[in-house]
Amino acid sequence: MKKTLLFIALACAALVADAFTMDDIQNWTGTGANRSALVLQWPGDNAPKALVFGYKYDGEATGADMVQAIADNNPRLQMEGSQSAYGLYITGFKWDANNNGSFDDADDYTSEGWSTSGYWSYWLGASLDATWSYAPVGCGSRKLADGSVDGWAFGTGSGFTWKELEAAPAKTATGVADAVAEKAVAGVKYYNLQGVESAEPFSGVNIVVTTYTDGSHSTAKQIVK
Repeated sequence: MKKTLLFIALACAALVADAFTMDDIQNWTGTGANRSALVLQWPGDNAPKALVFGYKYDGEATGADMVQAIADNNPRLQMEGSQSAYGLYITGFKWDANNNGSFDDADDYTSEGWSTSGYWSYWLGASLDATWSYAPVGCGSRKLADGSVDGWAFGTGSGFTWKELEAAPAKTATGVADAVAEKAVAGVKYYNLQGVESAEPFSGVNIVVTTYTDGSHSTAKQIVK
């Protein structure tokens, strides 16, 4: 009996030791005394785990502030969405899994849409080990708290389960990122969804085209409040 109790105690201790915590996060955005986590989960076997990002801040911040800041800070992560009268709504996330500067490879995580065939659902948690609940508000109205968690998962809403958590890799300037970092910028142009060009960003969704002195270009999507 004592051996059985000892085995159970050791097993429980192992489970606790393996629990994912804020200290396991490798990819951080922002500065401040407060820490919150962003969890992104793509469907399919090519995305076996949910990626966890960290956000540091002082004072008040919203779920929209966190997801926008993390997307802007990570070249490997692309967010798609737009502003409406109800705030930011998100229709897509892409992750450059092989870190080659493209989001269209078979290994990359890509899910977009807003329909019965699939959409990005929004979940909230008091901590990484708490039971999460479906968000009753949009991310722009979500007030973060120290240790809180926001989760975004793509699916149809039926038979949903969270995958095992995995720390998103720390932002590093390697490979394609190194090559881009070494280039000199010649100019930047902004385009709205109607294709109108501007030297300054539009309010809402922008397609940002950066031209470098060697004649090459890079394109990114940016949302401006």
